[in-house]
Amino acid sequence: MNSIVANPGPNESPKVSLGSGELVSMKVVQEIYAELTGKEESLDTQYKVNHQVGYEDIYQLNAKIFQLTEQYNIEASNSSFTIYHQNNQRQSFSSFDRFAMYDRGIVSPTDRLILEYNFLILLPQLQKPQSYKIIITLGSRAATIRNLKNENRLKSHIFFEMLSEVTGDSEIRFVDYSVARNFQSAIKEWFEGLDENAESVFISFAKRNKHLLPLIISILAVIMFVLPVVYYFAPLASNFGDVVRFVALAVVGSFLVNKIFNDVGHFMANSVARVFPLSLIKLTKGDESLAKDVRQGNKVNLINFFLTPVLALGINILSTWICVRLAIG
Repeated sequence: MNSIVANPGPNESPKVSLGSGELVSMKVVQEIYAELTGKEESLDTQYKVNHQVGYEDIYQLNAKIFQLTEQYNIEASNSSFTIYHQNNQRQSFSSFDRFAMYDRGIVSPTDRLILEYNFLILLPQLQKPQSYKIIITLGSRAATIRNLKNENRLKSHIFFEMLSEVTGDSEIRFVDYSVARNFQSAIKEWFEGLDENAESVFISFAKRNKHLLPLIISILAVIMFVLPVVYYFAPLASNFGDVVRFVALAVVGSFLVNKIFNDVGHFMANSVARVFPLSLIKLTKGDESLAKDVRQGNKVNLINFFLTPVLALGINILSTWICVRLAIG
């Protein structure tokens, strides 16, 4: 049975004892495994960053990837950059230099950007170069939501909840784990260094508790309706008929207020769920226009969220006054 029998130094690969007693490096074992099975291992990572990725950011990521390969013996390499737009248009480039000349005048927003790198790396103690593939996908949440809106699939906040928070991912297919881990660390560092559009604490709290809004709003509204009625009822009820009339008005009014403000709570929950941090790929004029639309949409939904209960409160006060006047008769 194979086993690791020696503690490696800081720059050494662990030694593995084969059945014959021969000691070989872990890199050799991994290569043998890949040769026998014909399989590559995969290292996948997802990222939840509310980013605005521009050309300079892509430039830095590409430079970081190739800077990392300088420590390895690269036998061959190639890369590709593919931009997908909302109008089903696609631009593909076989190098970063070609990518740098992409058409920035396109009016259709960028849906996603896929960067793909292929390297043949000859590691020490190995005689055959190993294949490594890196696929980095950058998504535009803003473009995804616009697509869903155009398809009339965002009629309630449920669809926003179903919308994935993932805005990027990386896949590294490898033979040697240590090499793949280095690539993964570099990509993760790049994602963490992006400028992020943070969501306010209040909006985050409201989103987490939006399912409680209909209940809370309706209870508060009923209380604000019943208390004035009871306050006026005590001094005005002079006989049993007055009592029956006030009770009937209070019950019916409470039922109607509860129904109305339950709908108000659902509307508020729907509005706050449609407020989301701006996250998109900003490469073209279409992306700039999309960013403006997102900010405007967030502003409208915030106004709906805050203004709706104010208007509803005014209606509640008016209905309470009418109810009391009817009771006074």
